[in-house]
Amino acid sequence: MKKILIAGTNSGVGKTTISLGIMQALTKRNLKVQPFKVGPDYIDPSYHTFITGRYSRNLDSYMLEDEKIKYIVKEASKDADISVIEGVMGLYDGYGIDLDDCTSSYTSKMLKAPVILVINAKAMATSAAAMVLGYKMLDKNVNIAGVITNNVKSESHYNILKEAIETYTGVEVLGYFPPNKEFSLESRHLGLIPSVEMDSLKAKFDNLAEEIEKYINIDGEKDVHLEKVREYIEIYPENIFSIDEMADSAFSSKYNFIRRFKERTGLTPHQFQIQNRIRKAQKLLEKLSITTEVALTTGFYDQSHFIRNFKKIVKMTPLEFQSSIKRINLFKEELE
Repeated sequence: MKKILIAGTNSGVGKTTISLGIMQALTKRNLKVQPFKVGPDYIDPSYHTFITGRYSRNLDSYMLEDEKIKYIVKEASKDADISVIEGVMGLYDGYGIDLDDCTSSYTSKMLKAPVILVINAKAMATSAAAMVLGYKMLDKNVNIAGVITNNVKSESHYNILKEAIETYTGVEVLGYFPPNKEFSLESRHLGLIPSVEMDSLKAKFDNLAEEIEKYINIDGEKDVHLEKVREYIEIYPENIFSIDEMADSAFSSKYNFIRRFKERTGLTPHQFQIQNRIRKAQKLLEKLSITTEVALTTGFYDQSHFIRNFKKIVKMTPLEFQSSIKRINLFKEELE
C-alpha cells in the first residue's frame, strides 16, 4: 500500500496547507486517499475528512502502542489507493528530546513511510541544502524521500534551491509553493479554525489543488520522463540529440537530469547511448557479411571512434568479435 508522510521542519512551515493541497489533487484524480494525522490534533483531521470523504485517523504514540497504530493504518487503508499522513510540529519534535518519543520521524519509521519534508526557503539559497542535510543525517533511518520548498516567489529562485539541495544532499526536490494569503488557514489559540466555521471550503481547496499541481511534481513526472528517454535510447541508439533536449522541461537543469539518469541506469546518458549503439552494432556484426563501415550507421562519426568504443565495451575489436562468431559457428557445425 502506497503511503507518504508529509512533515515540516517546524510548526507554521506550511505543511498543513501543502498536505491539504496534495490530498485534494490526488482526490481529483479519482484516487481513494486515506488521511492520517500524527498526534492528538482534532482540527486538521476535519479538513482531511472534508477533502477526501474518508475519516482521518489520529496516530498518537503517546496514547497508543505501536502495534495498535499499525493496526489502525492497516484497517483504514484497506481499500485506499494511497495514504497521506500529516506530521506534527517539526519532523523530530515530540515528547522531550527523544527522537523516538511521539515524533513524526518515529511514526514514519514505524510505518515504513517515506517522508516529504516541507521547508521554508524564503530568502535562502544553498543554505537550504544545509538544513535538509541536517534533517537527513540526524536519524539516518528516517527515509526523507523528497523536499518541497515553501514561500518561494520565483522559478529562478526555486532552480537555485533545487540544484543546491539535490547536489549536496541527494534528496529530490519535488517542487515549490509561492506565498499566497488566499490559502492561509486562520489560526486561533487551539490551532486551526474547524471546517464547520469556514465558508466556501470546497472552492478554496479546489483552487489550492490547482496551485499545488502547477508547482509540485504530484505524478512523478521526472521518473516518467527518465523512463521515456531510456526507452527511446534503447530503441533508437543511433539518433543524436543533446543533453538539453534529453532533460527537456521536466528537469530544472541538465546536471540534475544527468545525475538522476545515472542513479537510474548506472551510466550517464552519453555512456548509456554509446552502450546501446555498440549492442546494436554487435547484432549487425553477427551477420558476418556486415562490415565495420556498415556498423558505423549505429551512430558513430568515424571508424576510430566506433572501434575504440566497441573495444572498450565488448573487450575486443569488431574484427576480433567477428572472428569469435566464426569460431562459434564452426564449433556448432562440428557438433551437428
